[in-house]
Amino acid sequence: PGEGRLDFFHRAVSKAVRLRYLTRKKSFGENNGKATALSHSFSGHDGSTEKDEDRYTFWHGKLADHFEACRDNQRKAEELPYHLEKILSISRLLQMLANWDTFNAIYAPTLYHEDNKGLYEILYYGRQAGGFNVVAEMLEAQIQIWEVSGEIPKEEIAHRAMVIGKFLQKAGKEVHATSLLSERISDKSIANTVVWADMCVILARAIVTIECGKASGRRASAFRRSQQLQEGALSVYQAQFPLPWRAICNSIIQVMQCELEVDYDASTQFIARIEQKIKEVKNLALQHNAKDILASVHTTIATLASVQQQSYYRFDDEYMYFFQLYNENQMLGQKYMEQSCTHTTNMSYSSIFFNLGMNYHSVNDITRAEAYYRQSVITAESISSSDHPWSKYHRQ
Repeated sequence: PGEGRLDFFHRAVSKAVRLRYLTRKKSFGENNGKATALSHSFSGHDGSTEKDEDRYTFWHGKLADHFEACRDNQRKAEELPYHLEKILSISRLLQMLANWDTFNAIYAPTLYHEDNKGLYEILYYGRQAGGFNVVAEMLEAQIQIWEVSGEIPKEEIAHRAMVIGKFLQKAGKEVHATSLLSERISDKSIANTVVWADMCVILARAIVTIECGKASGRRASAFRRSQQLQEGALSVYQAQFPLPWRAICNSIIQVMQCELEVDYDASTQFIARIEQKIKEVKNLALQHNAKDILASVHTTIATLASVQQQSYYRFDDEYMYFFQLYNENQMLGQKYMEQSCTHTTNMSYSSIFFNLGMNYHSVNDITRAEAYYRQSVITAESISSSDHPWSKYHRQ
C-alpha cells in the first residue's frame, strides 16, 4: 500500500539496462556466428564472458534479495521466483514455494480462470526447484508444520491442502494428492463447502489417473468412485449463488466421461441422457462464450462416438461414420482450446493428438497415427516436462 512502481519513460533505456545488466552475453558461436553492435556495446568494454557472467549473477541476485524482503506479496510473487531461477538458487526457490503467501499470490489470481496460468507458473518453478518429487515432499511436510503449530484455523488449512492438492495432481503426483486429500474430505468442519467440493473434484481425477493403467476391475472401480466424488461436488456447486458455472460444467463433463467408461449399454435411453447433458453444458458454455468448455464438450462427443463405434465391425459403414464423427469432434476440441488460449497450459491439449493417433491406429492408418502420436509427445513435453507422467505415457 502506498508503494509506487518506477519504470523508464523511454523503452530504449529499459532495453539498454536489461542488455547491460540482466542478459547473458552470447559467444560468437551461440549467436550463429553473428554479434550485434548493441549487445556488444552494453555487455562490457573488455568483452570478458567471465565478467559478463559475474555481472549477470550479481544483478539478478541483488534483485532477488530486494524482492525477498518485499512486504507486498503480489510483487514478491511476480519477481522473486524469476530472479532466483535466473541465478539457479534452488534452495531459496524451494523455500519460496514453501511460503504460503508467495505460493498463493502466484496461484490464487487464476485459480478458477480458464487458463489457470498461475498453476502452470508454479509447475514451472517446481521443476526448477529440484523436480516434482522434491517439491511434493516439501509441501506435505509444510502442511504438517501448519497443522502442528495450531496457529492456523482448520478451514484455512483445508483450503491450503486443496490448492496444494490441485498442484500435485497437475504435476503428475496423484499418489501424493490422494494421500493429502483422502482423509480431509471426511472432515466435518468443511463438509458440503466449496472447498470440500473442490477437493472431491481433484481427488476424483487423481484416482482415475492412478488406476487407469491397472486391471479392468480396478479401473471400473476407480471410475465409479470418481463419479461419486464428482456428483457430490456437483450437488454443492449447484447450491451456490451465484452459480459457479465453470465448475458445474467441468463436473458434469467428468461424470459423463465416467458413465461412458463403465455404464455404457448402447440403449437409446442411455445415449439420449448423455446427449441431453451434453446439450446443457454446451448451452452454458455458449452463454458465457467459454471456448475451453466447448472444447471439453466436443471431446466428450468424441468419447460417445468412440464407445458407439465399438458396437460395429471394423470398416463397416456404421463404424466409419463414428470414426469420422470422433475425428471431427476431437479437431473441434483442438480448435476451441487454441481459441481460448488454453492449449499452451492444459495437458488435455496433448491428449487430443494422442486420441486422434489411436483412432487412426484402429483403422491401420499407421502413417497418420504415428504423426499424431509424435505430436502428442512434443505437445505434452512443451506444456509440462519430459518426466511428467502424461509425457511418459504418450511416449510409450
